[in-house]
Amino acid sequence: MFVESNDMVELMSSFNVRLQQLMEERGFTAADLARKTGLSKPTLSAIIHGNTSDPRISSLLSISRILGCDPIWLFVGKSSTDYASSTAVSKVPIWELKDMVGQPSDAIPLIDTGRHLVVEDGGHLCAVVAENEDLATSGIHKGDLIIVDMSPTHRKLDSGDIALIQYKDKFLLLRAKNAIDGMNLVADDPHFGFLKAKDATILGKMIELRRA
Repeated sequence: MFVESNDMVELMSSFNVRLQQLMEERGFTAADLARKTGLSKPTLSAIIHGNTSDPRISSLLSISRILGCDPIWLFVGKSSTDYASSTAVSKVPIWELKDMVGQPSDAIPLIDTGRHLVVEDGGHLCAVVAENEDLATSGIHKGDLIIVDMSPTHRKLDSGDIALIQYKDKFLLLRAKNAIDGMNLVADDPHFGFLKAKDATILGKMIELRRA
């Protein structure tokens, strides 16, 4: 029977922090968990310390089974029942870019950040707060809310699209711009330079802009 620590649900939104806390509560070391799940020590270490943002479903299920917790809760911070009931509610989480670090990217539209924006259709949407004036030329100013569609169909960019991307350990909002050798990702600040779209992970693109 799956159980969860209800007092932790609203206090922790990071997958690996929930996992570490649950291991401590259950008295499991990383070696114990590796032995019982059959996962390799490097794989499990990466999951525990947040060095991988998207653990395999099979890994998640194995860990949840051994720890006796709801895998949906472990992954997104809400129970299976709460998640199922919330899918009909048209509100999406509001994120600061810095708070996305360490989160499973597929779960970003699902995690409860404590701040929400009402939309017509939740789907795979999240709202991201613009943290600076780097996209002012595109009409995006500090504090604006960028609604991003993170569904797979919104990861192919056209020139001018505002994209939510992950590059190494950072999450950024950048504008797509055609180049001779492919798509670049740029900001207004010339000191930023550019990123090659093929070198970044495209998580989604802006479908709506709202003033804070």
